[in-house]
Amino acid sequence: MKRPLLLVALLAGIVFGCQEDTNIAAVANDGLSLYWDHEIFGEEGRRFRFEFSSQKALSEQYQLVFQKTITGNVITVRLTNTTSQGPCQPFPGDKPSCISKGGFSIPETDLPPGPYTINLITPSFTESGQLTITSEKAVLDLGANKQFTSSIEQVFPIPRQLLFGSIVYTGSDKTQAANNLIAYLSTLGVTPVTLPDHPYRHLSREALHLATKDWPEDNHMISLLYSMKRSFRDIVGDLKRYVDQTGQPLSIYLYSSLGGEVRLGTTDPLFIYGSDQ
Repeated sequence: MKRPLLLVALLAGIVFGCQEDTNIAAVANDGLSLYWDHEIFGEEGRRFRFEFSSQKALSEQYQLVFQKTITGNVITVRLTNTTSQGPCQPFPGDKPSCISKGGFSIPETDLPPGPYTINLITPSFTESGQLTITSEKAVLDLGANKQFTSSIEQVFPIPRQLLFGSIVYTGSDKTQAANNLIAYLSTLGVTPVTLPDHPYRHLSREALHLATKDWPEDNHMISLLYSMKRSFRDIVGDLKRYVDQTGQPLSIYLYSSLGGEVRLGTTDPLFIYGSDQ
């Protein structure tokens, strides 16, 4: 009895493996499109994010599973598996179809400045591109191939050691309190900074230091943008004591380019220090 059971198990494994390969091939057959960016928030810290989407829509949606390795200046990305997420949600009209997605992150520290070759390997195709990292930006060149594509050619990581955010308040009579807080903040080891006009993620081009915005009824916001000479935690600690002692009627939102996020004052408090701990 053992031999027939073993044969059945082997056949089941082969059939299942073939089905998995068929699913992967079906999802990737027409190629994969890449969305990528640079992220600072979250437990993973500063990192580059890569998310692939199938160019072909199917009646069933899959989670794409990738395996990545970095050897020297070669990044190898393999599509190793797909996990069914079930049938696509029905919509009026044509037969339901949807794209499949999946991705991964690479810590910023794993990609020091330099040129990299990025190889994408799937059961349907193998394609390559060039990723160039500099101190200012990352540039992706995929050439003219149609199976490994991206609409994003370059990404600008937010510079390190930045503190940015805003002060929000209601009533123009609170403007002096906001100015007093800014004056105190300037004594905590921060320096106003002007950045290049790049499309940074999480940092609006309009959010210049001390830029103001007003809206009805009598609401106001002042933007803050500094370079830090001290840790974000220490700066926030001193500022919190000042806010607690003075009772400033302000909502203060502060972020660090190392992943910190803090809310003080009249807003709901929040203290996340990111990698600056």
